[in-house]
Amino acid sequence: MKKPSKKNQCVQATAKSATQPRIIQGDSIKGSDDVGNYYNTQAELAQHQENEHISKWDGKSSVNLAPEMMAITLEIVSQCLFGLESSKYTAQIAHSMEIAIDRIERTMLPGLERFDKSALSYFVAFEEAANQLADIAEEIIQTRIASNTTHSDDLLGILLQMREHISMEHIRDEVLTLILSGHETTANVLTWAFSYMSNNPKAAADLAKEADQAQWIKEKRVPTFAELEASSTFATSVLI
Repeated sequence: MKKPSKKNQCVQATAKSATQPRIIQGDSIKGSDDVGNYYNTQAELAQHQENEHISKWDGKSSVNLAPEMMAITLEIVSQCLFGLESSKYTAQIAHSMEIAIDRIERTMLPGLERFDKSALSYFVAFEEAANQLADIAEEIIQTRIASNTTHSDDLLGILLQMREHISMEHIRDEVLTLILSGHETTANVLTWAFSYMSNNPKAAADLAKEADQAQWIKEKRVPTFAELEASSTFATSVLI
């Protein structure tokens, strides 16, 4: 049997993630206390990345939100899941992901896969984009392995601790899936939320009022999950 190309593995992993739950079994499954600690660690990372990114908007009269939201969510995902800065990969991922996602969304069209190996520029571009994403995923994994350090505070570290139970290809596909779907949907939701607010002044004012009343915002600290949930009812309704 012909070995699947990186491109096909990329498509399969991403398509599977959209229709099936991703289940990780074994000793790495954490108890409630560990989940709480994990939330606190990742919330601190996310808040730091948000503050650092938003500070770059100072002095600007306007901001192109779509790429900005894509960049900030990618950075947060990279830090929280892989423990690395994404600036090295941002441009590559954004370009390749746009091409790959377009092709993946068309996988429901019967017979389209027969053209995957054709010389048509659309399919050649997809092959190149998917291979580049696969190479990035493998580089992320190999960089972590080469560091000879053990991490249990991010998803990549947890996955690598399970190498006796799952293959490197499985780990690579998990990383690919998270790169492709771990931040794009969040970035799109945030972009549309800002667009909605710009056309609905009352909703924007209500959201600002809710934020002004949150004690953890006044104290400039990371909220507990309970605080975040209790103080963000209107924000939650906007985002969902």
